[in-house]
Amino acid sequence: MTRQSSTALRLFVAMPLTQDALARAEATIAALRTADTGGDIRWVRPEGLHITLAFLGQVPPEAVPAVIDALAEVIRHDRNPISTPSPLDVYTLRFSPDGHSLRSRDLALTLDAVELFPSPQHPQVIWYRVGGSTASLARLAYAVRASLSEITPIPDGSSFRPHVTLGRVRSGKRPVPWLPEALPEDDTRTPASWTPDGIELWRSEMGVGGSRYEPLARLPFLEG
Repeated sequence: MTRQSSTALRLFVAMPLTQDALARAEATIAALRTADTGGDIRWVRPEGLHITLAFLGQVPPEAVPAVIDALAEVIRHDRNPISTPSPLDVYTLRFSPDGHSLRSRDLALTLDAVELFPSPQHPQVIWYRVGGSTASLARLAYAVRASLSEITPIPDGSSFRPHVTLGRVRSGKRPVPWLPEALPEDDTRTPASWTPDGIELWRSEMGVGGSRYEPLARLPFLEG
């Protein structure tokens, strides 16, 4: 095994939920967990709830600064670290004063409804469908992928279906006949509105009970 493969980081670009959206998602998970008496679902921890904009796969640590610079360029940030960082230090970024930065008001999103993917009959993933400014969100996702593809291969392909994963059906537990009936009815009538405040570069590590995430960089949107 090469040194690069042994030290590579499993990275992706995430859009975390704001507190209001997080509260809705947590309440939905709690309601569904009550019905999951057989342990059919591996539920996402609150700190792991997010929209994935781009999955990078395995990236060597020395490429992390270039990845962050590319993300900063997408939303026109200037990098402003508190001190000279190592590749794994968390970066703090500020907006450049050029007047063209992506603002939080450009993205008004909703958690529309809980869905079973790929189908209710054979579910593998439980997620919230994301609505609202999805065209702007897709443009951001594709811009992120295009920028990062110059640094590392992006395995996401061309498709982008914005969602927030709530849980995954455990291997060998399909089908799950109770799941469609347990979905909360009010989600389709009262979608949770939220305005994201930035994107983050996350590191993912597999462990007992599912993946654990560590933010490596945060790029906040300009307010207003």
